[in-house]
Amino acid sequence: MALLPRAANTEDNKETFDFAPIAEGEYILVIAHSEQKLVKGQAHSRLSVTCKVAEGDYRGRTLFLNFNLWHPDPNVAANGMKDFNGLCQACEVMAVEDSAELHGLQFKADVTIDETNPQYINNRVRGYRPANIMAPPAELAPPQVNQPETTPEPESVVDTPPEVQKPAGKKLPWE
Repeated sequence: MALLPRAANTEDNKETFDFAPIAEGEYILVIAHSEQKLVKGQAHSRLSVTCKVAEGDYRGRTLFLNFNLWHPDPNVAANGMKDFNGLCQACEVMAVEDSAELHGLQFKADVTIDETNPQYINNRVRGYRPANIMAPPAELAPPQVNQPETTPEPESVVDTPPEVQKPAGKKLPWE
């Protein structure tokens, strides 16, 4: 038996932690945390990045990204760095020395469901791009109000001086 330091109160813990995969689609994510973690059963570490969904039905849900930046195989490390560079570009930060520089930054990504291990079905995050992408193409833009078409008047080839208005009751010097 163990005596607790204080009485447990389940009312204090209303937030639920749902780690079931979210629906596939495009999401705006915010980088919440990052740390270098030792890979289980391996002698190397990787960069683990925690992201939160910024809006929509899954707002607040957590997604995880892992980058093999310190892998002993140089090809795996190069691919990990290439993937991490894509994330940095999507966050519009071109030179990162500390992963904490990305905390709080938003980006868009495609989220899919990874079912390669049926015991651990989770999400895969790919296709990083800036969150502030410009307006949709013209075919997706809202329709414009029809305005009557006007054709511009052709410009004269000869420059003619504008009409000069003469003051009332006075003659101009050349008259």
